[in-house]
Formats: sequence, structure tokens, C-alpha cells
Amino acid sequence: MILAIWDVMCISLTAVGSMFYRSARLTHRSWRAEMVCRLARRLLDKSLGKPASWLRQRQSLLVMIGANYFKVNKVKNHYADVPCVSVYPKYFEAHATHVEHDVIVYFHGGGYVVGSAKGYTNTLAEIACRCQAKVIGVEYRLAPEHPVPAAQEDCLAVVEEVLARKQAQQRVILMGDSAGGGLVLSVLNALVQADREKAIDLAVLISPWAAPYAPERLSVENEAHDLVSEARLNTWVTDVHVVSDEGKQHIDFRDTDFSLFPPVYIQSAGAEILIGQVHQLVDEMQRQNVDVQHDSYPDMFHVFQTLSPLVPEADAALNAIARRVGA
Repeated sequence: MILAIWDVMCISLTAVGSMFYRSARLTHRSWRAEMVCRLARRLLDKSLGKPASWLRQRQSLLVMIGANYFKVNKVKNHYADVPCVSVYPKYFEAHATHVEHDVIVYFHGGGYVVGSAKGYTNTLAEIACRCQAKVIGVEYRLAPEHPVPAAQEDCLAVVEEVLARKQAQQRVILMGDSAGGGLVLSVLNALVQADREKAIDLAVLISPWAAPYAPERLSVENEAHDLVSEARLNTWVTDVHVVSDEGKQHIDFRDTDFSLFPPVYIQSAGAEILIGQVHQLVDEMQRQNVDVQHDSYPDMFHVFQTLSPLVPEADAALNAIARRVGA
């Protein structure tokens, strides 16, 4: 742990220091956003060639806490025997008998290999307060210890139980970023195949990683400005270690039939390496007549929305999500 703390300190100081001797940034990116992007990129680059546990441990030390973190109740619980973190505004308790609030099931990103619902607690709190909803973060099993489709099975099981507990006027919304966006697509596909396409009211995808096995769909021209690199994505693809075509269908959605999907809202970042495949996903959904809306934020990096309050640009994006959820 001491070595992990040292690594995080050195990476953070290097990222801050770089802002003085190499201060150039994209036009629509704030100083704080650029610094956070550099810090995250250095951490991810340093993790290359190391086991997943190395990055997981150092990620756990980079905890963000904003004002909304203190405005919610946080409960560790289980849905379908899958550990979860449930977050909801504190004032819900005083109005529980009068309002049936929306339920958002959130799948965190991290290439199916790193990340955790616990580490996303601040993001869950931001979403809960802005969307006026209960948010359930799923601690799904991670690769390589638990190969595909372990994560997909966990997420589907949680959603199934949430739907079973649903009250009459409640809406159930699925949300996820990066690989978590892929998990949303996987769960929706499973529900459609079970003739339950109307069970979910809305899906929100934040820069979904929808085509891991299509390197030609990466916008490598943005790599210098993004926090995630082609090398990092390729390593995660290797760690996930899907060898069969059936297994690939759980994480690669180029051939998916979206025609029966619920309304979908997608956000992307204009300077991220995944922007090309996000546009292609949107185009394919539109071709199949899905009710899909897409907003892209110029000059921003991959999943910047999850880094509020450090990244000021995240506020506008999270507020747009809240408006779409409330529509």
C-alpha cells in the first residue's frame, strides 16, 4: 500500500508539474479538465504490463468527494446475491410514502477489468441528486479472474430483481459509462431476447465501448488528447479473453439488432479515442429506427462526466442527463 500511495503522489505531482512547462490544451477544455486528463492518462499508461490488481489498488486511492456526496444516503446491499451500492437523496426518507421515485441501475466502466461501484460512489451521488432518483451501482465480477459473461450475468441478475421489485409508477433506467455502456447494451439485448423489450424505460450510455474487436473504429487521431490509449484498450481486450464468437456478442455490438430497444440517450466526448465507434453506434440505431439522441462535448476526453466535481465541464453533461431522465 505504501508503494501505491507513493506512485499516486508521483503521478499526481508529475501531472500538475506538466501544466507549467507544457500548458497547451484544447480550446474548449478547462485547465482543471486538462490536468485531470493528464493524471488519469499517466496512471493508465504506467499500468501497462502490470497485473489488474496494480491499477485497482491505485484507483482506490483516488477518491473524489463533491457536495452532493453528503446529500445522499449510501447503503451496501445485494440484488440477486450481487453486491451493490445504493445511493439516494436523504430527503427521500421524508417523502417515501408519497412519491415512487425512479430507479437507475448504473454499471461502472473500466474495460471489464478495473473500477468498482464503491469507487463510483461520488458519481452515483451526482446522478442521484441531479436526476432525483435512487441509483444502484453494481459490483459486477471483473475479468480476468471472472471471464465473460460473468459481468453480464451479474448485471442482468440485478436488473431482473429490480424489475421484480418495481412499484406501479416507478421507471427503471439503465445507465453506464465505457464498458459499463456495453453492459447496458448486453442487458437490453438479453431482455429483448426474452420478449421483455418494454421492461426498461430509458437507457443512458456515456461513451459506450461498443466495438472492442474493431480497432479500425478507433479514432487514434484523438489519442494524444484522451485519457485512454489504444494500447490500454488492447490490453483490456486481452484480459477479457473472449475466444468464441458467442462470447464476443456479449461485448461487441456491431451486429446487434437494436430495433426493439427502448429510448436511448448517448453522450460522447469530442476528443476521445472512441468517438468514431460511438457515432457508428448512433448511426446504426437510427437506421433501425431506435428513439436515440446523441450529445457530444467538444474537446473533452473519455468519460469526463464521471470526474465531477474536479472537471467543471461535467456539470453541463450531467445536467443534460438529468433533463433527459426527467423528460
